[in-house]
Amino acid sequence: MLSLHRGGTVQIRRLEEEVMHFLYRTCDIDATPVFSLGRFFARVTITPCQDLSEAGLDEVYESGDLGDFRAEADAIAYARKWAVDWIDERLNPAVCRKNMD
Repeated sequence: MLSLHRGGTVQIRRLEEEVMHFLYRTCDIDATPVFSLGRFFARVTITPCQDLSEAGLDEVYESGDLGDFRAEADAIAYARKWAVDWIDERLNPAVCRKNMD
């Protein structure tokens, strides 16, 4: 049985938000799924944290629906992996190092 100390529910929700919202290679990623028709739809919003126009990432990118899942955790995991792969395909490591200096 799980017993939560005072404020535990808030801490759990904050952890869930950190899982859905994270930073990766100078990009802010929001992998919050949408719930509709009894399913969780994986989606991603990618926002560059720096000027990455050389890499073609100078605007917010919205993925649209990436697939539907029964479990919220599965939708989040899929969206997180999709976002990391999408960024890795587009960002040249040299561009990232230059922008981080």
